[in-house]
Amino acid sequence: MKFKYWMQIWNLSNKYRFSKIGFFKFFIGYMFSPNYKLVYVLDKKKDAVIGFNFIEHNRIKRLVVDEEYRGKGIGKKLVPDYCNLVCTDKKRDAVRFYQNLGFKIFFEDKHIVKLKR
Repeated sequence: MKFKYWMQIWNLSNKYRFSKIGFFKFFIGYMFSPNYKLVYVLDKKKDAVIGFNFIEHNRIKRLVVDEEYRGKGIGKKLVPDYCNLVCTDKKRDAVRFYQNLGFKIFFEDKHIVKLKR
Protein backbone atom coordinates (compact mmCIF):
# COMPACT_ATOMS: atom_id res chain seq x y z
CA MET A 1 0.00 0.00 0.00
CA LYS A 2 1.24 3.48 -0.82
CA PHE A 3 2.35 5.58 2.12
CA LYS A 4 0.01 8.38 1.05
CA TYR A 5 -2.96 6.03 1.53
CA TRP A 6 -1.84 5.33 5.10
CA MET A 7 -1.74 9.08 5.65
CA GLN A 8 -5.24 9.44 4.23
CA ILE A 9 -6.45 6.66 6.55
CA TRP A 10 -4.70 8.47 9.40
CA ASN A 11 -6.51 11.71 8.53
CA LEU A 12 -9.89 9.97 8.19
CA SER A 13 -9.40 8.16 11.49
CA ASN A 14 -8.60 11.43 13.27
CA LYS A 15 -11.58 13.13 11.65
CA TYR A 16 -13.82 10.43 13.13
CA ARG A 17 -12.13 10.31 16.55
CA PHE A 18 -9.93 7.23 16.28
CA SER A 19 -7.19 7.79 18.85
CA LYS A 20 -3.57 8.12 17.76
CA ILE A 21 -2.60 5.29 20.11
CA GLY A 22 -5.35 3.07 18.69
CA PHE A 23 -4.25 3.83 15.15
CA PHE A 24 -0.58 3.07 15.78
CA LYS A 25 -1.43 -0.07 17.75
CA PHE A 26 -3.39 -1.36 14.78
CA PHE A 27 -0.75 -0.20 12.31
CA ILE A 28 1.99 -2.14 14.13
CA GLY A 29 -0.26 -5.19 14.42
CA TYR A 30 -1.17 -4.96 10.75
CA MET A 31 2.47 -4.79 9.73
CA PHE A 32 3.62 -7.74 11.86
CA SER A 33 0.68 -10.05 12.54
CA PRO A 34 -1.53 -12.20 10.30
CA ASN A 35 -4.42 -11.61 12.73
CA TYR A 36 -4.84 -8.00 11.60
CA LYS A 37 -6.38 -6.97 8.30
CA LEU A 38 -7.19 -3.71 6.61
CA VAL A 39 -9.92 -3.32 4.01
CA TYR A 40 -10.19 0.04 2.28
CA VAL A 41 -11.95 1.72 -0.64
CA LEU A 42 -10.39 4.26 -2.99
CA ASP A 43 -12.08 6.94 -5.05
CA LYS A 44 -9.93 6.42 -8.15
CA LYS A 45 -10.84 9.79 -9.66
CA LYS A 46 -9.60 11.59 -6.55
CA ASP A 47 -6.92 8.96 -5.76
CA ALA A 48 -8.14 9.09 -2.17
CA VAL A 49 -9.16 6.64 0.55
CA ILE A 50 -12.86 7.19 1.26
CA GLY A 51 -13.42 4.41 3.77
CA PHE A 52 -11.64 1.69 5.71
CA ASN A 53 -12.17 -1.16 8.14
CA PHE A 54 -9.56 -2.37 10.65
CA ILE A 55 -10.17 -6.04 11.46
CA GLU A 56 -8.59 -8.12 14.24
CA HIS A 57 -9.34 -11.84 14.64
CA ASN A 58 -12.48 -11.48 12.45
CA ARG A 59 -13.77 -8.65 14.67
CA ILE A 60 -14.47 -5.21 13.31
CA LYS A 61 -12.25 -2.85 15.25
CA ARG A 62 -12.89 0.40 13.40
CA LEU A 63 -15.06 1.08 10.36
CA VAL A 64 -15.10 4.55 8.85
CA VAL A 65 -16.69 5.90 5.66
CA ASP A 66 -16.21 9.58 4.92
CA GLU A 67 -19.51 11.45 5.29
CA GLU A 68 -19.51 12.56 1.66
CA TYR A 69 -19.71 8.89 0.57
CA ARG A 70 -22.17 7.49 3.10
CA GLY A 71 -25.41 5.86 1.95
CA LYS A 72 -23.80 4.49 -1.23
CA GLY A 73 -23.12 0.89 -0.12
CA ILE A 74 -19.45 1.47 0.67
CA GLY A 75 -19.74 0.48 4.34
CA LYS A 76 -21.37 -2.80 3.34
CA LYS A 77 -18.47 -3.54 0.96
CA LEU A 78 -16.02 -2.93 3.79
CA VAL A 79 -17.51 -5.69 5.99
CA PRO A 80 -16.34 -9.11 4.76
CA ASP A 81 -18.56 -12.14 5.44
CA TYR A 82 -15.98 -13.60 7.83
CA CYS A 83 -16.35 -10.66 10.24
CA ASN A 84 -18.62 -11.89 13.00
CA LEU A 85 -18.30 -9.46 15.92
CA VAL A 86 -18.44 -5.71 16.41
CA CYS A 87 -18.50 -3.38 19.39
CA THR A 88 -19.74 0.14 18.78
CA ASP A 89 -20.89 3.17 20.67
CA LYS A 90 -24.62 3.67 20.99
CA LYS A 91 -25.08 5.74 17.83
CA ARG A 92 -28.37 4.62 16.33
CA ASP A 93 -27.08 4.86 12.77
CA ALA A 94 -24.12 2.58 13.51
CA VAL A 95 -26.24 -0.02 15.32
CA ARG A 96 -28.87 0.01 12.56
CA PHE A 97 -26.13 -0.31 9.91
CA TYR A 98 -24.76 -3.49 11.52
CA GLN A 99 -28.25 -4.91 12.11
CA ASN A 100 -28.99 -4.44 8.39
CA LEU A 101 -25.91 -6.59 7.69
CA GLY A 102 -27.30 -9.42 9.83
CA PHE A 103 -25.67 -8.63 13.17
CA LYS A 104 -27.72 -9.11 16.36
CA ILE A 105 -27.25 -7.32 19.67
CA PHE A 106 -25.98 -9.64 22.41
CA PHE A 107 -24.76 -7.05 24.94
CA GLU A 108 -25.69 -3.48 25.67
CA ASP A 109 -24.97 -0.99 28.42
CA LYS A 110 -25.26 2.78 28.56
CA HIS A 111 -22.08 3.34 26.52
CA ILE A 112 -21.60 0.46 24.07
CA VAL A 113 -23.42 -2.14 22.04
CA LYS A 114 -21.89 -5.49 21.06
CA LEU A 115 -23.28 -7.30 18.04
CA LYS A 116 -22.49 -10.64 16.40
CA ARG A 117 -23.69 -12.77 13.50
